[in-house]
Amino acid sequence: MSTLKSFIPKSLAEIRVKDKEKYRAAAEKRRREHDDLCLNVQICVWTADEPLLHEWQNRVPQDWQETITLPEGWLFCLRLQSEAADQSALLESLPDSLRDRLPQDLQLPTDLQGYVFNIAPLPPSSEAFPADDRIVLNGDGMIYRLGFEAGQAILKTRITKTVCYYADQLMQRIPKSWPNRLFRWWTSFRDGGIVRTSLPMGSRNQLNTAFLAVRDHLLVTFDGGRPHEVDPDSLEILSPIGTIHQWKPLLLFMKNVPRLFRYIFQPYSTAAHPVFDLSPSASGESQSSPDPADFYIANFSAGLGLINAVTKLRRWFRQRGIYLGSWGSYTHLVRCRFNHEIEHWKLLVEERSRFSEQPRCHPVVLEQAAHQMAISRNYIILPDVSFKMELSEVFAPFVYLIRKLFKNFPRLVPPQPYTTLYIIDRRKLGQGGSADEPKAITVKKAVIPYELAHFAIDYDDTDDQITLHVGHTDGWDVTEWIRQGDRRWDDHSPMPRDLWGMQTSTTDLGSLGRYVIDAQTGNIVKSAILSDADRNTWSISVCSHHELCRDRPSVSEEKVKTIYWMSWGFTRQLIPQRIYNAYDELRENRLVAFDDLPQADQPMSLLRVDTQAMEITDYFQFRLGCFARSPQFVPSALPPAAGQDPTTHGYIVCVVLDDDIKDLADPVTQEPKPNDEFWVFHADDFKNKPIYRLEHPEVTMEQTIHSTWIQSIQPSNAVDRQARRRQTLAEDYDDVLSGKWKTKQLFQGQGTVNVYDLFVQQTPERDLPDQIQLR
Repeated sequence: MSTLKSFIPKSLAEIRVKDKEKYRAAAEKRRREHDDLCLNVQICVWTADEPLLHEWQNRVPQDWQETITLPEGWLFCLRLQSEAADQSALLESLPDSLRDRLPQDLQLPTDLQGYVFNIAPLPPSSEAFPADDRIVLNGDGMIYRLGFEAGQAILKTRITKTVCYYADQLMQRIPKSWPNRLFRWWTSFRDGGIVRTSLPMGSRNQLNTAFLAVRDHLLVTFDGGRPHEVDPDSLEILSPIGTIHQWKPLLLFMKNVPRLFRYIFQPYSTAAHPVFDLSPSASGESQSSPDPADFYIANFSAGLGLINAVTKLRRWFRQRGIYLGSWGSYTHLVRCRFNHEIEHWKLLVEERSRFSEQPRCHPVVLEQAAHQMAISRNYIILPDVSFKMELSEVFAPFVYLIRKLFKNFPRLVPPQPYTTLYIIDRRKLGQGGSADEPKAITVKKAVIPYELAHFAIDYDDTDDQITLHVGHTDGWDVTEWIRQGDRRWDDHSPMPRDLWGMQTSTTDLGSLGRYVIDAQTGNIVKSAILSDADRNTWSISVCSHHELCRDRPSVSEEKVKTIYWMSWGFTRQLIPQRIYNAYDELRENRLVAFDDLPQADQPMSLLRVDTQAMEITDYFQFRLGCFARSPQFVPSALPPAAGQDPTTHGYIVCVVLDDDIKDLADPVTQEPKPNDEFWVFHADDFKNKPIYRLEHPEVTMEQTIHSTWIQSIQPSNAVDRQARRRQTLAEDYDDVLSGKWKTKQLFQGQGTVNVYDLFVQQTPERDLPDQIQLR
């Protein structure tokens, strides 16, 4: 095991061990699908009073209690009992000082409602032992649906099983013997950075990043593929949004190559966070839409900018006011409807050149990524954020010899120390064009002087003033990971194997920002920045907030007044030398110098931020050694009391990955046992109201990313679901498979296990055969 015992759960390291048998056991636990598990509940109380804690520990039977030591105080937890007699005995044992802080019936709150959806990338299946070039963000998506039903917490999980998922799984099951050995070697998918690629087949759409809930529709997304609709009831994949002909591929030349050499799975660059607007007062462009469940997404490519050297060259010329052209890049705004109608707009921006006094229109070029978008009443915000994919990472698994000769291959292109925003006026959109013939629209450019990955905006944009609430990721590229051959920046010791694939730590203190931008000029009108090392604005990651009128027509609120951020803390031991070199002291806008970075690890924290006062009004620091992920605001089923703030009237549900603090080692394998849970906080008070921990011994989770919440779900019909999947196969794959005899057998083989049948049936991974034979 590594020396990082105080910062990350030790059980997470088991998926990076060299022993294949141990890896298989760990991977199978995390990839296991579950049906309607009733989770065990613990009710917890925070205290900083040690004598009071000892009183509780002495009064409550040991088997019914657990104490967690936190950076500030302790969390005293009661295990609820399934038997009525045991529950009565537990109630009688409680001292008054504890009973007064607990719900009277010792149950989950009755106003805790609906369904929380989380998603995480999984480690590769047991047949695909991971290579050195895989980051934890690379993997098949696993959906975790946590439902609050009749006072119980019910968990259901499903892998996002796309067409390319089954192609990947079957490729792993082709015997490594002749005559199929060469076919398997040539067509197999390999991990490279955040994507998984096959040279002849194309790129996996792993659907492992985020959701979009629009009325009765639920989308699951991935930055490297088309969004897919998923059935909220069965959690089965239904269909992608649009056909392959309605999107522009990442590599434009691949669209026109002969069919025999064309990718079956075209790679696409999209935004993992599309946007929609259900407000009755929405901008006029959406009022005429036949389906009120329209949503917007970006479809883009950096072209040759995907090559590191080209990115550096383009930046060098741009700093000198010289525009080099698109070089195969494009940026489209796409409006999608759930009836598969899709419209494209080509984005242009006015920029001055050193050779001309008058500004000229150029195509918008996203050098990094459009990971998140945002929407207000009249505008759509498209950012260029530090979430970059590089071709050197994608194809690294296919150039093994070069990687061995050049230890720094692939090389990091540092993110820009600022964020460019493109502001699109919804009122000027009108009718869009097609992917090949998009309608051109000129947008306004704004620049925020710090990096960001996630943000929220107010719906209200009166007087063309757009208000953004931003989490700044200064000195941090979330797509970078610990690689084989990395050395620590402080003592130059090799990074241990069990950290390979883990995301690197931030190299600077993060901050929270609020910006008011004039949408007509792109100028920043007002700004406020908040950073707090003591209350953990280290590694500001993801956020959640109460719904606005754009999210649900019955909601009237137009401003994000309270926002909940997750800070992922800090450790020196996850900063390799090459990251230090990329974020050296000469980098602009540093908040903390390298020499002044904390010597001690900083814990992960849940923050509640008042966006009007720009103040952290509440926080909860998790114990060192656990990962806290994916905060999700859940509104209360009860109306707020008179004078109560509706933006804090509800709960925050997050995922906490930890080790079993009572039994760190499995008696057979001597490996640490995972203890993965959902935690539920009262949104208006993290410490002085009960905290609920939900877990099940059969559930082992992965590092979740984003989440969403749905108030209710409706049962669906299996026949209808299968019909939609058959339509997808006919529209997207029948044509491209023509002429590819061996591959076509894998997809459509008669009388054999094939991709088409597995996808239509959504066959569970556990039911796939150990081997398949191709003729």
